[in-house]
Amino acid sequence: MRRALLFAVAVIGVGIAAVTSSAWPADTFVRPAVKAIGIGLIVVCIIGRTWSRLYVGWHKTRRLISAGPYSVCRNPLYSFSILGATGAFAQSGSITATLMVAIAVSYVLYLVTLSEEQILAGLHDKTYQIYMQDVPRFLPRLSLWHDVEMVEARPLDMLKTFLEGCLFLLAIPIFSLIEYCQNIGILPILFRIF
Repeated sequence: MRRALLFAVAVIGVGIAAVTSSAWPADTFVRPAVKAIGIGLIVVCIIGRTWSRLYVGWHKTRRLISAGPYSVCRNPLYSFSILGATGAFAQSGSITATLMVAIAVSYVLYLVTLSEEQILAGLHDKTYQIYMQDVPRFLPRLSLWHDVEMVEARPLDMLKTFLEGCLFLLAIPIFSLIEYCQNIGILPILFRIF
């Protein structure tokens, strides 16, 4: 369900981007700055998702993971994914479109998280309830940071997570292609947004 909803948001977002354009002129500071910040967010997403996956290992739901990135945020994989989606749509050069996608992806992952929390609460009883009360869902509280000496990692799972994160990089050529097609008149620009 999660992947299908996120895929739908991506398709709708790219569809809208295909007929819209950033109101910021390409030769001004804003459009390239939005794109550059977006690339930075994608890089943070890839590194953060891979780092978070390191802590999950093979445990996923068997054991409550509350160290490392999971000590400051209950859903770091989702938090980093929100950054990746935000960075991907920043490639449109539009601040408004970027924020709209960030909100849409955050809402979808919020809904997914609600159902996952019910499952985890059933598996981990009071331990998870305490964890939910102490640790924020998406926005990290760095003062809670604690770590463990060692984690068990599954290299193939980490590689898969790294490669999934790299998919956000596809936004760079996709939005460049859209912009090129708009510039040569293949795609119409129905409206411009800041």
